[in-house]
Amino acid sequence: MRVPFFIDLNDFKSINDQYGHAAGDQVLREVALRLQDTVRSSDLVGRIGGDEFALIIEGVESQNDVAALAEKVAEAIEVPIALGEVAAHVGASIGVAFFPDRECHFGDRITLKSIPTGASALRGEVDHESVRRLLEKADAAMYTAKRKALRYWIHEHIADDTLRGTVSRVSEPPPAA
Repeated sequence: MRVPFFIDLNDFKSINDQYGHAAGDQVLREVALRLQDTVRSSDLVGRIGGDEFALIIEGVESQNDVAALAEKVAEAIEVPIALGEVAAHVGASIGVAFFPDRECHFGDRITLKSIPTGASALRGEVDHESVRRLLEKADAAMYTAKRKALRYWIHEHIADDTLRGTVSRVSEPPPAA
């Protein structure tokens, strides 16, 4: 299954303000490299704009996998970034939209199917409106993480044929020990 992660860097504006835009650009490049090093080559890493990034993670099977990867991503971003003689400290707010079932149902039609790794996507195989909604849920989860000052927030959808729709719930990480 493919799972989208939305990532927003925390306090990035202060890096630009304090060290200049060239330093901010260096931080963005370093974060992009760290994200690529954190995920597998089959996963997709992209910068959406500004200080926001997206990951599309392949083959996630459980919410525990999602939480473990969100922690790993946050930890990679939080390592100080050398800017000449100073170190910049950035954190991130991460939002994830997770569908535990292989298919997500809206009403009577299947709207998002898991596409096996390596499969070529042909025109019409993926309902683009459902993909857009999935990405919106990940984006909304990221803003929830930011608002609650958490590393990540998982928005989980559970297909329920008896309701003929979806039930959504949110999950937050366990309290730090």
